[in-house]
Amino acid sequence: MCCMCSGNGLITMNLFLEKEAYVAGEIANIKVAVHNMSNQNISDVILTLKRHIEYTTTLPNTHHKHESDIIAHASDTGVGAHGERMYMFNFVIPATAAIYNFAGCSLFKQWFVLKVKGVIKGFHSNLEISANLKLGHIPFLGNPVGLPSAPTMPYYAPGALSPIPLSNTTSNSHLPSENPRAPLYSTGPSSTNNFNGSLYAENGKTSEDSPPSYEESIKPSAPS
Repeated sequence: MCCMCSGNGLITMNLFLEKEAYVAGEIANIKVAVHNMSNQNISDVILTLKRHIEYTTTLPNTHHKHESDIIAHASDTGVGAHGERMYMFNFVIPATAAIYNFAGCSLFKQWFVLKVKGVIKGFHSNLEISANLKLGHIPFLGNPVGLPSAPTMPYYAPGALSPIPLSNTTSNSHLPSENPRAPLYSTGPSSTNNFNGSLYAENGKTSEDSPPSYEESIKPSAPS
């Protein structure tokens, strides 16, 4: 909350955040409430997200260097004298924002500051509210900001030349059948006599007669 007293009345500005941690590419819903009970006009309400980086050297002596840059901003018209307004900002955290991981490093520090400024023209101080935000690349739960999910690797069946998509859950063509059957192979000599083309032609039998009995098969044949 920011409050400023002028000779004509009180000006207050409040900042409301849903949370303090956001992901690059996420849209932050930010509320700003302004009550202007003075005779001064607030010309603009400006939001800026600034990244701060501090570098530290320890040899031969300890020195610090600080840099900052604005990575996102938004603005809207202000509030006239004796007026009030509730702002609803859909503040986009840039997906391309450089967010470094300095965890466990004492030579570099990084932090992000969201600043809301109510601009009052003339010889007056502006209203300002600041809040520290945490930015990262991985959401805490699920994928609520529409980030692309990790790609799935294609499945290649043994001996296959093209991948089988894993998304097709109804097709099991790449899996072996439950009851594989071996190919049919002949287990004995052909029932066709290769010499005369008839079945059981021996002992005067033709293909239309029944096969010989045991006694007929062991009976010696007549000499020629």
